[in-house]
Amino acid sequence: MAHRNQQRQTRLIAEWMGLKYPQGGYTLNARLGPALDGMVETVGEERALRESAPWRPRVDGLVLEPDLVTLVEAEIRQPRNAVGNLLVYRNLVGTTPELRSHWGHSIRMLLLMPWTNASIDAIAHTAGVVVVIYNPPWIADYVGELQVYWTREYQDRRAERLQLRRTLGVE
Repeated sequence: MAHRNQQRQTRLIAEWMGLKYPQGGYTLNARLGPALDGMVETVGEERALRESAPWRPRVDGLVLEPDLVTLVEAEIRQPRNAVGNLLVYRNLVGTTPELRSHWGHSIRMLLLMPWTNASIDAIAHTAGVVVVIYNPPWIADYVGELQVYWTREYQDRRAERLQLRRTLGVE
């Protein structure tokens, strides 16, 4: 289920960024932070950043404007985690070599969600994160799937499918 959720978050951010910035000028899944310690001196910055990529965090969306860096994190189910991630990403901007020309610029943090509540709004506000609501029609189908996922009937059918896979040696 987590993998499918990630695909939906990717779709959510891609759709919204395309609508918000139709002229382009944004990056999806932008890596942040420096290369791993000692690598730049050994292999040079470009190669060090490339080889450090798996260990560098990625922000869902990044927009660079003349005096502003906008970090966008999309979340459907666990917005508290996204607020925490944005705080980390904000602190990494000034250590990201690819963003050197934007070091010291203002940083705006956006949490992109299909809905919110008072608790999430309060957490985000305290952290300096702006909550943006984008609720495309396909989200309703996903919510319906989530509601069914936790029912006893669905769990029983899922257990049967898993047992059949083991029996057939498919897994």
